[in-house]
Amino acid sequence: MKKLTIRAGVLILACMLSLGAMTSVFAAYEDTDTAVISGKGTVLAPADTAVIHFCIETHAKKEDAAKVKNDEIIEAVRALVGNAGNLSEESFFAFEEPNPGKYAVSRCMSLTTNNVDSVPELTQKMIEAGVTGINGTWYTVTDAAPYEEEALRLAIENAESKAADLAALGLTMRLSEINDYGCYRFCGNGCDIDENGRVAIECNVSVVYKRG
Repeated sequence: MKKLTIRAGVLILACMLSLGAMTSVFAAYEDTDTAVISGKGTVLAPADTAVIHFCIETHAKKEDAAKVKNDEIIEAVRALVGNAGNLSEESFFAFEEPNPGKYAVSRCMSLTTNNVDSVPELTQKMIEAGVTGINGTWYTVTDAAPYEEEALRLAIENAESKAADLAALGLTMRLSEINDYGCYRFCGNGCDIDENGRVAIECNVSVVYKRG
């Protein structure tokens, strides 16, 4: 009986807090003619493209020799990828090291592939071939339009549900305009994929309601 009384007290307190929060929202809008309500929608889409960012740094007594070593590693990476991906150079530096008589060549590149499932194995083989750093892998969707459309619909629906809460408190609002802030690839964890190989696409809107 004592546990039941405690639970009942907690429930009543929770209801009071919820009502207080909603009343404060009502109070914020009851003296104005316009309410701007935000909405967010997120859709999970299967990733079909991966971009691997990596760097190769080689050292030798002569700059030309360091570059030859660097080129050899790149060719080894090309052989690993074959026709399943494209390589693109992002930066190239050649410099004399603080240790006299020694040179370094540093080249950073990106590898774009549609073979998403092979990325973990591929990056390991790249390291074995001489790649000195994997700087991250970004996953994306080639045709994101259908997913963005659905995320936008969910964002508007999310804003409408908040407006319905205001209406429940007696504040009559009518839809005036919808501002779309666009959709983007949500990178909550380094633009990685979830356990099912999906990426998150998020849309945000602000919906303007006017009293009436």
